[in-house]
Amino acid sequence: MYPKALLPVLLAAMTVAPAASQVRFGVVWNPPADRLEAEADLTAMRAMGFSAVRTGIVEDGSLLSIADSLGISVYQELSLDVATASEVSAAVPRLREELSRALATSDGHPSATWFGLAYAPATYREDACRALRQLVDYARPRAAPGTRFYYVSWFPGRDRCSDVVDLVLLDDAAHDRPTALLAAWRDSGPVGLAAVGRWIDPGASPGVRNLHSEERQALFLADVLPQLRASRAEVVFLYRWQDPVDEGAFHPAPLRRVHGLHDETGRARPARDVAARALTVGQTAFALSEGQGADDRNSVFVLFGLLVFLGIAVMLGVSPRFRAMAPRYFVAHGFYRSAVQDGREAPGYVASVLAVLLGVVIGLLSWMVFLSAMDGLAVHGLWYRSGPGARGAMDALAANPVLFAVLAGSVGLFALVFWLSAWSFAASRRSKLRAPQALLLATWPRWPMLILLLAAMLIVAAGLGGRTREIEWIVMAWYGSAAWGTVRGSLDLARVSRVNALVMVLYWLLSPVVLLTVLALAVQALDPEAAGLYRELLGR
Repeated sequence: MYPKALLPVLLAAMTVAPAASQVRFGVVWNPPADRLEAEADLTAMRAMGFSAVRTGIVEDGSLLSIADSLGISVYQELSLDVATASEVSAAVPRLREELSRALATSDGHPSATWFGLAYAPATYREDACRALRQLVDYARPRAAPGTRFYYVSWFPGRDRCSDVVDLVLLDDAAHDRPTALLAAWRDSGPVGLAAVGRWIDPGASPGVRNLHSEERQALFLADVLPQLRASRAEVVFLYRWQDPVDEGAFHPAPLRRVHGLHDETGRARPARDVAARALTVGQTAFALSEGQGADDRNSVFVLFGLLVFLGIAVMLGVSPRFRAMAPRYFVAHGFYRSAVQDGREAPGYVASVLAVLLGVVIGLLSWMVFLSAMDGLAVHGLWYRSGPGARGAMDALAANPVLFAVLAGSVGLFALVFWLSAWSFAASRRSKLRAPQALLLATWPRWPMLILLLAAMLIVAAGLGGRTREIEWIVMAWYGSAAWGTVRGSLDLARVSRVNALVMVLYWLLSPVVLLTVLALAVQALDPEAAGLYRELLGR
């Protein structure tokens, strides 16, 4: 299966009898357009030990006939993804029609008795439960005996709708912690897992040392499948059978994440063999290649951070006036302000370099937050709720975090320059506030961001996995330092430019941090239900 030259990291393969278990295993599947290919997929799944598939509504009855003959249950889902309670209610008439057609096509097929009402609706709200109940009450009298209903939940700790359906599936594709997710489900009702898997970076170096390599995906399944076999789950779906070939696939993962047991060409990955042996003969240990070295792509982040500190060190070394301003700012702030006002500040190029370095710091901090958020449900929810254009942009930025850092830093620097231009306009009639002076007064108060950058470098160097709490603290400290820098900079600018208090407050309100806060409050006011949904997802 693997080249003999690669080092094994686990024991040689052992064969043991599969443990008795009531857990059924399935796989998320997007049926190929070609009927023969679809039949080949289902046959291969059955041979591997899968007894269920999770997919969209099947319109071809002959495909269900194949599933009937193989004894594979088909879990079909309606087309409603990551919806607020109001959106679920508004979609009920459309979903009724879609469900009616699905029930008609599935009639007489024993494999097609499971129907998913929605993917990640806001089931922490009672009005969402009422809308789902309307669908179930409509469908049960029209469905064949034995027909059952489920939905996929993203809210295991706050879900209120489990009594509406026959089964709740929890989605773990974003977290790689399926047993912890089951433990978070406090309801006593039937529960399963809608998607268990680990995403793969096609450019990652091979070997289990590398976080998103194919071998690491296989190792993940080798670890969790025995645990899930002994869990309380009724059904577990691996995510997924094959990487989607097009954007119309059933539940493609956000940000171009790929999870397939096969790639888009049909090539089997190591995880396929692991899943097959684990499910058919109960094998629990596998020979997987260790690889030649860890794939540390985050070193680019640390390198850019070091360049920021190097740039500051160089300026301290080449500019005595800049070196003298540092203690003045902290110890004798009035002298610092007077030096800027009288034109005895550091050379003009120093202010420009400081502004550029500030933009780099903003970009790097944004990069770290984005990297940590990409696998979070809030970003996934935003992706599902966005149009094709926004999805494409998010996918492109996720594939190139350096580009994201450049854009974020550029936007932050532009916002700062725009704010300073407003100050210059206000001060033009009272004083001769030059651009280098304004830049110095605006950038100096942002010095706490250097501490945040150092903390971010340490976190990224140690790995972002499991660092959610630390990153949340950095984000809060970042917002606080931005607010403080705005207040401190506004006071300094007001003194040097000799504007009155009213003008100072007016231009403080035009600062980027205040405008960003106002924008967030406006979004909350315009669509409080959607804002509440994102807050719930951030809490996950």
